[in-house]
Amino acid sequence: MRRTVSSLLLLAGASACGGSDSAAATGTPLVATSDASFTRIQRDILDPQCAACHKSGNTNARQSGLVLTADSSYQQLVGVAS
Repeated sequence: MRRTVSSLLLLAGASACGGSDSAAATGTPLVATSDASFTRIQRDILDPQCAACHKSGNTNARQSGLVLTADSSYQQLVGVAS
């Protein structure tokens, strides 16, 4: 299950890379920023798509064993054996 969630996060992140405002389309070079991290994944993917249902005490969190709110998602997803 956790491998599936990790794979979905990677796919969601990869799909966000395309589009007309991508670096290739605008001609601007890619620049590493401090925002290119798990903080961005949390803000752009987990908070709007997952955290409402996967919060502590919620049925989805109990069934899946995943609490995906900002205070616990990193520990639940990164460096965990699948």
